[in-house]
Amino acid sequence: MSGDACRAVRRHLMLALAIGWSVAPSLEAQAIAGLDALRGRLDPASWSAVSAMVDSAQGAGLPANALVSKAQEGVLKRASGPQVVTATRALLGR
Repeated sequence: MSGDACRAVRRHLMLALAIGWSVAPSLEAQAIAGLDALRGRLDPASWSAVSAMVDSAQGAGLPANALVSKAQEGVLKRASGPQVVTATRALLGR
């Protein structure tokens, strides 16, 4: 590979890394905002359980936004709090 080609590859890699680093905080912010929105739509025990799972996922570097989306889906489908917790826990276990 020529020097120009190596520089081009390196430049694209650095750009991809920069974009990835800039997107990650916004996804975490979305998860937190979504979790806050669930506070009034779930019973306190279920909200605490979902919140703990989101915290665990974030601590492990997993996509917490997927867990919040799963809980929101359950709420929209009018699932009970315990059903939402069960579905969210099943997603975390995958």
